[in-house]
Amino acid sequence: MSKLEKEIKAAFEAPKPQKKEEFLSRFEEKQLSLTKFILSQAGYIGKLTWFGFAAILICAALSPVTVNDSALWFVSSLMPILALLLVSESARSERYKMAELEAVTRFSLRSVLMARMVILGGMGLIVLAICAPAVMFLCDYPAIFSGLFVVTPFFLTSALGLLTVRRIKGQAAIYSVTAEAFFVSILVLLARNCPERYMNPGMIKVFMIVAAGSLFLTVFEGICRIKGTEEITWSW
Repeated sequence: MSKLEKEIKAAFEAPKPQKKEEFLSRFEEKQLSLTKFILSQAGYIGKLTWFGFAAILICAALSPVTVNDSALWFVSSLMPILALLLVSESARSERYKMAELEAVTRFSLRSVLMARMVILGGMGLIVLAICAPAVMFLCDYPAIFSGLFVVTPFFLTSALGLLTVRRIKGQAAIYSVTAEAFFVSILVLLARNCPERYMNPGMIKVFMIVAAGSLFLTVFEGICRIKGTEEITWSW
């Protein structure tokens, strides 16, 4: 380094900070409890998701009056749509290409995703907790079958959807999840034409296995998605 370069460096060198610690001590970082943090994320859930959640609850509540004997099949066909709403909302950061930016904010993407998935999972459980007992009570079919026929499409679509958004990125994942949800929903509606095929003890065991497996896969894929946020890096 030449003498001129050294003089230029010395002339433009920033002075050492004075009273730095005193200045920083004026700013107290607000601490959020886990409960408050999770509730704060509810405001960032999309309005379309809340609207869909409310619409499904209203449709399920009116189904005994509007569709009468087909209430079980109608409510069950709504469950994949509910799963579609929840899965697509959980993948909103990737869909709008904001995952990298959110990964370096005050609240990491991992924390935000975990909080939102807790909220979305709670929304799904609320709907299931209302719809499954109502259908079991109002329908003439065996109670255990009615309950399984409501929860199985939801967990099956949730498992497939979470698996899809973890493997496929961007808008293509949402298209795939939408196709899966409508495919499951159509299968449920088609089952209405031959209920005797499903109304037997053997099929109840099948539904129990599918529901339990789908629930396990849903939880597993949710954990994998949360852990997968650690792999997000800046793609410069």
